[in-house]
Amino acid sequence: MSNAVIWVVILVCMAISLAISSWAGRKFAGNWPRLGLFLIACIVGAFLYPVLGGLSIGFAEGHLSQHYHAFRDGKLIAVVGIISISFFGAWVLPVITASRKAS
Repeated sequence: MSNAVIWVVILVCMAISLAISSWAGRKFAGNWPRLGLFLIACIVGAFLYPVLGGLSIGFAEGHLSQHYHAFRDGKLIAVVGIISISFFGAWVLPVITASRKAS
C-alpha cells in the first residue's frame, strides 16, 4: 500500500509540473521565459513531493517504516520524472502540437 501511495504522489507532482511547463511552452516562444518557468515547474514539483509525501502518512495505517522506505526509494524517480516531464512540456510538446496544427 505504501508504494502505491508514493507512486500516486509522484504522479501528482509530475502532472503539476507538466501543467506549468506546457502552459509556458504554449504561451512563450522565447527560450528564456520557457527556461524560467521550466525551473519554476521543477522547483514546485520537487517541493510538492515531500509535502504530499508527508500528507500521505495518513494512508500508512501503522506501517510508517514501509512508508518511509517507499518515500526514500522513490526520491530519485520523482526528481528525474519531474525534470524530464517539465522538459517535455516546455520544449517537446509545443513542437508536436505545432506540427499537428500545420498538417
